[in-house]
Amino acid sequence: MRYLVIGFLLLFPVPAAFAAQGMSLEDAEKLFLENNLELKAKKVELGEYDAGVIEAGLLSNPSFNYNIESVENGERETEEVYSISQPIDIVRKRGLRTDVARKKRDARRLLYEQDTLNALAELKQTYYRILYLKENETSLKGILDTFSDVRQKTEARLKAGDVAEVELLKLSNEGKRFSRTLESLKAELGAETGKLAVMLNISMRDIALKDSLAPPPLGYSRDELVAKAMEKRGDIKAASAQIDAAGNALALSKKEAISPIEIEAGYKRRTGGFNGLAFSVSIPLPLFNRNQGGIAAAKAELETERLNLEQLIKKAAHEVATRADRAAFIADRVTQLSEQLKTANEITNSIRTAYDEGEASLIELLDAVRSERELLMEHNESMYDYWRTLFELEKATGMKLTKSGVAQ
Repeated sequence: MRYLVIGFLLLFPVPAAFAAQGMSLEDAEKLFLENNLELKAKKVELGEYDAGVIEAGLLSNPSFNYNIESVENGERETEEVYSISQPIDIVRKRGLRTDVARKKRDARRLLYEQDTLNALAELKQTYYRILYLKENETSLKGILDTFSDVRQKTEARLKAGDVAEVELLKLSNEGKRFSRTLESLKAELGAETGKLAVMLNISMRDIALKDSLAPPPLGYSRDELVAKAMEKRGDIKAASAQIDAAGNALALSKKEAISPIEIEAGYKRRTGGFNGLAFSVSIPLPLFNRNQGGIAAAKAELETERLNLEQLIKKAAHEVATRADRAAFIADRVTQLSEQLKTANEITNSIRTAYDEGEASLIELLDAVRSERELLMEHNESMYDYWRTLFELEKATGMKLTKSGVAQ
């Protein structure tokens, strides 16, 4: 009985563990790949291409023929023929059809891999947007704590007659303004958490993230990323497979001008006891219809696929280079903002101490707090923007650049 209870409890281990210990990016990716219904549907669709390969490799079915002739010229004579006929492919069209279907299946699977990577990039962007919003929430709560502390000291100074009541009102209004911003932030955080829950197909209550928003350095140069894209990107490899399929389709269309020969063998029985075997061969002559239209269409398809690949390669190289440059720019911006933020925090603390001692005005304090708050928000947004660019780079290169929230 004890093992039965333990086995039942093990049916629901993952969400409870995430809620208690926190969900890492790696945990979210595993759940996404296991639970996402859209990806499951796309994976099931791949079976249609497997069926296409099977269908292309099948032989034509034989035909059973029965023929009877009965004539009368004084006496009735009857002739019956029982035969089996079978089309024979003499130019290996079945092999080419199978190759075309196999290449198209391979291309579809490569596109599915790219679709999966793109979907994971969207998941990661949502994951890190939640971290970004939580970081802003923490920052605003810290500012509101500062306002609460300053308000208490201002109330004490008001009672002592050191400040005017209008300063307390200004503090109160400014605090309410920050509170409204915080409430708006919480609403957006709830919406993004709900979006992540839908992606993972779990309850919002089971989502508690534990990774850091701090951006890691990118482990590849711009040129290396462009080279990786040409090697790894699924849609580029799929386009190459489509070119191979179109080339085989062109070869097949040329052979379609030669129809299969048909061999027929059977048994003939005639009135009077004349019995024997029957055999015939039917050979089509491609005099007029040599599949000229099919060949022209196959050539056009092959050229289209080649142009598509050329365009895709150029577009991918430009996209990767642009996003790599942007990642480097944002990383430098985060470093500068971090330094500015330290200075802004020192200024705020200095003015706050001076305000408590009556040596600085409330306007100076509010300006310092607002300036620090704007830098905080800009710093957090830049860190999120870096992650978002990194995940866009993953889509553009066709490879994972992060593992457990750390750049590879």
